[in-house]
Amino acid sequence: MNNKIINHSLSTLRIVAISSLTIFTLYSAQAWVSPTVSAPNGNVGGPLTTATSTQIKTGSLGLLDSLSIGKNLIINGGFQFATTSAGVGKVLTSDASGNASWMSASGGGLGVGQTWRDMTGSAIGCNTARAPSVTCTNSTSKPILVMIDEVGGGGSATSITIDGLNMRTDCGAWNGNGLAGWCPLSFVVPAGSTYAWYLGGRIDHWYELR
Repeated sequence: MNNKIINHSLSTLRIVAISSLTIFTLYSAQAWVSPTVSAPNGNVGGPLTTATSTQIKTGSLGLLDSLSIGKNLIINGGFQFATTSAGVGKVLTSDASGNASWMSASGGGLGVGQTWRDMTGSAIGCNTARAPSVTCTNSTSKPILVMIDEVGGGGSATSITIDGLNMRTDCGAWNGNGLAGWCPLSFVVPAGSTYAWYLGGRIDHWYELR
């Protein structure tokens, strides 16, 4: 009786062992994929690590959080800064903390987004209508160009002041007939600065690029 139990148990163990070996062999055969090229070609690239050596990632790299760069950023190719403020013709600017944003190109230099205007007799930005000794203020966000066509006051000296700095031009003139002549005068006024014109004669035309 004991021999029969032992023989039966051994037979059961043999069957389990053979079955297990068969299943492992089939699984191993299914999982194995033969190389398609000769070594060392076809090696799988290693992951990015914290090593100090140079590492190259082939293909795109996506980040779902912030990227902090301790040194220079070198880009060999195109650059896209995709934000809600992006738009055609805009320029990339930054605030005092270095935060970048796209701004309209109209915030550029002199002449960008500005037009010539006849300001003769206008009081825009001035205490009164434009005239000799009247102080005006460039209240725009950009520099403006002022051009005054004056009639000389019998050779009297002409000067302009910007933010209180007096600049003499000696623009008073005489023509060949001994009469006071015309003298064009132009100057740039920074944004927020005050400006005035002094002459013994009169204004013929006053133009501003603003």
